[in-house]
Amino acid sequence: MVKVMISVVATVGFLGLGLYFATANTVPAKNLTDKMCMFNDSDLIAPNTSPEAEQIYQRARAHDLTIMVEMPETIPVELRGIEPDRVEARRLYSQAAEIGHVGAMNNLSVYEQNGWGHSDPDSFPRDHQAAFRWNVEMARRGDVRGYIGMGLYHHSGRAGPADPTRAQACFIEAARRDDLRGILLLGRHDLNLLQSLLPIPANRDRITRGKALLEEVSRRGDPEGFAQLSLHYFLKEPAPLKREYYAREAEKLSDPYFGTNVIPIYKFEDQPLYDPDMVACLKALGPSEGPLIDERCPRPDGPLTREAAGLPPTPVQPFDLSSLTVIRSR
Repeated sequence: MVKVMISVVATVGFLGLGLYFATANTVPAKNLTDKMCMFNDSDLIAPNTSPEAEQIYQRARAHDLTIMVEMPETIPVELRGIEPDRVEARRLYSQAAEIGHVGAMNNLSVYEQNGWGHSDPDSFPRDHQAAFRWNVEMARRGDVRGYIGMGLYHHSGRAGPADPTRAQACFIEAARRDDLRGILLLGRHDLNLLQSLLPIPANRDRITRGKALLEEVSRRGDPEGFAQLSLHYFLKEPAPLKREYYAREAEKLSDPYFGTNVIPIYKFEDQPLYDPDMVACLKALGPSEGPLIDERCPRPDGPLTREAAGLPPTPVQPFDLSSLTVIRSR
């Protein structure tokens, strides 16, 4: 079973990036982000993969409280046991980022987003514009996390005016690189399942594509695709059977988060499928029993197939990511 579990600091800077630096290799972020997440060859820079840059980065991680708690096994053996010190971690991340290490840029972006690592332990001055600029620098160096961070910032409007079209373009660039989270975020964006400061008009082409992208995420073994489709058929396009079908399919792939998508369907008295016995059954499923949900907690009408739910057959071919283009609202 596979479930996307992304460490905030170590894997993807959700919306983060750090203090912008002025070097000969740096192009002003405003000139880059006007390109809809597509850079000219002259904008691109190779990441610094030198032993020196990696050593500074690993020393920073050894001081990073979040890494210590969430991913202690990823700290080099010779650096384990160092006292957590976010001020020192920030200093070292900055040093490595300024010489072009993309992992340091990613983690520094999260520090900027959360206001971590300042000398005053009671002060958390968040700097989303600085965080955004680090995402630009990551993307320039070919790191998909930069495109994702830029997309999330354009979507949320936390570093400037919200721009759903630019957000879509950035998610497309991440998805084209075969990044699972990029595919998921583009699908959620297409279906308006990402929180946004700006209402995004419904668009039939985007809705069709969003469903196909979330099916692709699910086809690759990640239950979040099915979970988001279940949410769509609850919030955006109410269809109880489709909602339940996708919720059950998500549970079959989920471990240990069993029952979390299906239980709400039966839990509330004002819902048509209210069934406290079913809720009790779902809660009793063991952590490895998600695939047995239909056997252990059967529906009165029998297993729910795609056909019975009113859905087309399961996609067999992978989604053609090379075909992705910006779909404007109309």
